[in-house]
Formats: sequence, C-alpha cells, structure tokens
Amino acid sequence: MVHIQVTNLKRGSIGLAGVLSLVSLLAVPLGSAAADSMSTLKANDTFRYVALGDSVAAGLGLSPVSNATTEDTACGRSPQAYSTTVADGINAQLSKIRLHLVSSNVACQGAVVGNLTGPQTVGPLTVRPQLDAAFAAGTPALLTLTIGANDVHWSNFIGACFSAANCDTTENTAAAHAYVATMQNQLTDTLASIRSRSAYGLAPITVVTGYYNPVSTQCVNPNLSIDEVNWLTAVTAGFNTALQAASHNAGWFAKFAPVDFTGHDICSADPWIQRPGVAGEPAAFHPNAQGQKAMGNDVLHVLGL
Repeated sequence: MVHIQVTNLKRGSIGLAGVLSLVSLLAVPLGSAAADSMSTLKANDTFRYVALGDSVAAGLGLSPVSNATTEDTACGRSPQAYSTTVADGINAQLSKIRLHLVSSNVACQGAVVGNLTGPQTVGPLTVRPQLDAAFAAGTPALLTLTIGANDVHWSNFIGACFSAANCDTTENTAAAHAYVATMQNQLTDTLASIRSRSAYGLAPITVVTGYYNPVSTQCVNPNLSIDEVNWLTAVTAGFNTALQAASHNAGWFAKFAPVDFTGHDICSADPWIQRPGVAGEPAAFHPNAQGQKAMGNDVLHVLGL
C-alpha cells in the first residue's frame, strides 16, 4: 500500500466537480519532494484520514466501537461519529477509480487544544498526543479537527445559562472573550505544528469544524431568558469566528467547516442534539446520530462533495 500526501491546493480552490478533481485535492504520491503529478497512482493505493478532537468528534453518547479498546471506551469513541460520514462520502468517489480512504478516530472526550500535541489523562489512562497518533504511520492525507470547546469552557457557560442564575453577565462575557483569545492562539500554533511535522512540509488537508448553537428562542423558559439565549448565541458565534480565523491564518492546507443546526436545537421538534434528562441520550448537548451525520456532510461540503 502507498500512503498518499495532499498537495497542489495552492493552484486554486477546493470546489471539486468529480472524482479526478477529488484525487487531485487529496493526493500526490510521496516519493520525492518534487512529486508534481498523479502519474504514479495505482489502483488500490490507500489514503489515510484521521479524525482529531474532543467528545463531539469522538461521538460521545452514541453506539460504542466494536471490539473497543480501553482507550476507545474511555474516550467515548463511536462509529456514529461524523468521521464515518466523511470517510464514506469520500470513498464513494474514490472507489470509482479503485482508490480507498482508510479512516481512524483518535478524538477523546475532555480533550483541549494542548492534547493535540501533549498527552491527555483520562481516568487512569494516559492518552498519547493526538497528532502523534495521526502521524505515527507517516503524513496522512486528510485530518478533521473539532477542538476548542473545552478550552473556552463552553459546557460550563451552557450549564450556567440553564441554571436559575443569569449567565449573561459582564464577568462571564469578559471570561468568554479571554478564553476564546487564548484558544485561538493555541490552535494557530497547533496548525503550524501540523505543517512542520508533515513530510516535505506538505501538510494534510485539515478541516477544522465549527460548533453548533444548542439553543434557540424556543428554549426560553423561567430559567432561561431571551437575553441568555442571545448571549449564548453570541458567545458561540465568537468562538466559531476564532476557529475560522485560526484556520484561515494557517495557510492553504487548513479549511473551516461551519456547522449550523438551525431548526434542530435541543428545543426543536427534530433535535440533532442529545437533550438533558432524556432517556437514551446520555451525553447532553452533544450531537445525536442525525447531528453527527450533518457535521460529516458539512465537512464533505467544504471538500466539494
């Protein structure tokens, strides 16, 4: 099997119109730093895709991985995570010319940006840095990255808004802005690390996803005012703006995939988010199976599929 490197995006955008364009996006075979064509691609060559990130990327609360390792279980990884939709969508195109994408998910619940380059403690386990896992077999062709929510204490702010106390305070606003600024700087450094550790400096296409707004005005109740809904919406938008800015500043290989669950928040008739206190939905405010599929489709859209 030949592991294939992403390159050549400097020549244009990634709006693809068919499988050959997809291949030109995802691969030029490694073999020399001067490789500049697809002429050595062979049937059955293999691309590698690795999903990185936190509990959202892991698929927390959904069906467990078959033959799960202790780490898979501790990290909350699921085959219903959005990376499965991404891999399936790409393979549907690559199969037409007998190429294949092998995917893996090393995301872990509780991960922060620092756990991409440094180890993470999960209970009694020490999980190796996610980028070390991603690059263990060489430079992958594609990375997806959903990270930052734990850095900005997103779940704490959601919890505060749903409590009897008000979350839309001057102190919370200042804290949120500070957390987001720090996260953006760390993510910028991490994206630079991806490029520096890549073979010949040719980084894998790295799609950074945004996060969804879990609430809407339908959620207003005695414990959640319209001002709090608007505040949480604004904080989430600022968080996504920082993720997009870090992606843009990284250069040609990093792309941002916005995630929009409008009409499918936790208070809608068709939620794409696991709801607090609902049986069978153990990971409140995390995407359910429909939400994960939607996130996968958002990534595929950025890739032109």
